Amino acid sequence: MSQTSATAKPENGLITGMGAALVDLFAAVSEDELTALGSPKASMSLIDAAQSTALQEKVSVDTHRPGGSIANSIAGMAALGMATGFIGKIGNDDLGRVFADAFAKGHVRFPASPMDTAPTGHCLVLITPDAERTMHTVLGASVTTAVDDLDAALLADTGLLFGEGYLWDSPSARAAFLAAAKRVRGQGGKLAFSLADGLCVTRHLDGFTALLGDIDILLANEAEIDALLGTQRPDEIATKLADCDVLAAVTFGADGAHLFDNSARPCAGAKISGGRHCRFDRRGRPIRRRFFGRPASGQSNGGRRPNGYRCGQCRHSPYRAAPAAGLKGVKFCAARRGQCDGRRLCAKSNRRAPASAKYSRSNSSN
Repeated sequence: MSQTSATAKPENGLITGMGAALVDLFAAVSEDELTALGSPKASMSLIDAAQSTALQEKVSVDTHRPGGSIANSIAGMAALGMATGFIGKIGNDDLGRVFADAFAKGHVRFPASPMDTAPTGHCLVLITPDAERTMHTVLGASVTTAVDDLDAALLADTGLLFGEGYLWDSPSARAAFLAAAKRVRGQGGKLAFSLADGLCVTRHLDGFTALLGDIDILLANEAEIDALLGTQRPDEIATKLADCDVLAAVTFGADGAHLFDNSARPCAGAKISGGRHCRFDRRGRPIRRRFFGRPASGQSNGGRRPNGYRCGQCRHSPYRAAPAAGLKGVKFCAARRGQCDGRRLCAKSNRRAPASAKYSRSNSSN
């Protein structure tokens, strides 16, 4: 079941994710059936493999989809044409093959060694007619990733390693991530980290606080950043992150997303779907997938960031806000070397750009 790729190493290296390898099992149930199963509606329960099997015998599972937070992000990046890899653990079973086959078809490098002693992690998702989800999760092999599971060839080709907070819930997975991070950092690569969950941040606050000094990119929502920094106010977040050499993206539901890079903080609107807050940009694409986009055309990142972002107003700052060019409605709080808050003061030359300036598509491409 091991899957590798003959694809040549991209210029900036792979974006390699590390996290839980899960398969989602979807089953439609009525309200009465959900009550009969004894599952609190809209809850997430951790169960063992035997309990999962018993539940599956009482419902009709109609769809199997690979899942897991980081795995979903990596799949999305691969769908956008980015060179990607994944580090995670699966069992030697049918669900493990579902997961590995999906990554093989998506051209994600996943040199997995399935284990026989634990099943592939999976989540039985019971969906009621109102579209509410009630989840039952078997962690299985997903929490057993260890240093010995790291693939040297994959890490050698990695330009950015992307991990999640849940890794800290497993001592072996945490040790594996830190070992992989040391290897990637040692060869000039970058590190990205998703806080994953507010409660997870609370459990590992000291560890995540220390990690701020080591990572290059931080992803969070308002609850997670509040748990980490003690505030949800963008100005206060900017102040607390000012001393960290980290590019942070924080989603604020309907209020959009803020990007923090020392003094630079452009914010973009978020798409609302079905009355729920989603991590989407103004074009409806997941923030994570767009956030790791390719460098801005013609801009050098000087080896500082794996991907460039430049200001959507003056076009001269090396950082560009997600989503893509033509950023209508995007607010710009400040540029890195000067103000660009709609007054169009050019960050590069520190002079005011003409308000009527036109920019060719070559200067505003993705």
